[in-house]
Amino acid sequence: MNGWTFARVALLTGLIFVVGALCAEMVLRLAFEPTRFLNPMSNQYWIEFNRVRLDRPPRPDANVVHDELLGWRMKPDFTSRDGSHDQYGFRLAPQATDFAATDMLFIGDSFTYGLGVEDHETFAYLIDQALPANAINAAVNAYGFDQAYLTWETLKDRLNVDVVIAGYMTDDFFRNSLMLRDSPKPYFVETPAGFELYGQPVLTRQAFFEEHAELTDTPWQLKLLIDKVVQKVQGVTVPHMPARIRLSNHILGRLHASVEAHGAKLVVLIFGHCDLTRDLEVEQAIVAEADALGIEYFNFGEQMRALDNFPAMYLRNCHYSSAGHRFVADQLLQGPLRHEPP
Repeated sequence: MNGWTFARVALLTGLIFVVGALCAEMVLRLAFEPTRFLNPMSNQYWIEFNRVRLDRPPRPDANVVHDELLGWRMKPDFTSRDGSHDQYGFRLAPQATDFAATDMLFIGDSFTYGLGVEDHETFAYLIDQALPANAINAAVNAYGFDQAYLTWETLKDRLNVDVVIAGYMTDDFFRNSLMLRDSPKPYFVETPAGFELYGQPVLTRQAFFEEHAELTDTPWQLKLLIDKVVQKVQGVTVPHMPARIRLSNHILGRLHASVEAHGAKLVVLIFGHCDLTRDLEVEQAIVAEADALGIEYFNFGEQMRALDNFPAMYLRNCHYSSAGHRFVADQLLQGPLRHEPP
């Protein structure tokens, strides 16, 4: 084969490859959502999730509102099938919110909020009702543990609490690393000088993409598919795990130090996924740091795995059922929140 013939073959082969790749890309874009081949634990997934929703108007039945410090919070004076909120956006409690009289604060994500059960069925409500205490359930759906910590920071100077109960669901461990989820959020970045907080004031979705115009381009689906296959072959299930553990440890440490400085006690509730064999490495990482810091904790992932009837503890949406909330409340009332009548 002379040089000219070889060049023509190489050119034709390259052309066939390019045309084939473009056709494959076109098919993938037509057949799948932009997030189809992305890891839900990654920023790229949630960038695409938000990008395709840029032109959609806000849902009138949305139960959250934008918040410049936290990203979003539960909508004040609002009732839906997911729950009722008072004038501050807190899940309804047995008594009206009184910051001066509050001695117990619940923070966390939808597990602590009680997504899927009635107001009076959440473990926060049951504990509040069982104790001579005034509690606030300030948990917010879809939060990372970083946002739970920041919730405490925004509220602590208005409160004189004795106990802070922080729910830490294993999904929150991954949300800590995100710069946006359902919408933009604050986030910590590891730098040579330590962890620094970015993203405040939090932008709206529209403003976020205006500021980060480079994120509005649709990624190549074929490349994402190839990357996903390569990761599967390599057995990579949780990318960047050591960095995620360092971030989780940092947030736990900051929360613990801040609660102690306020003269209160921190209790961390570790919630596992309804697939109880998932995220065991995450559970172990949270437990290890809680032990190292001397934080009192309850690993409900482990406790649920020991139950014969653990499926009854979960709803179809993978959140705790009313039975699950009752179980959590009972364990806490028999342990760190045990009340001995005078």
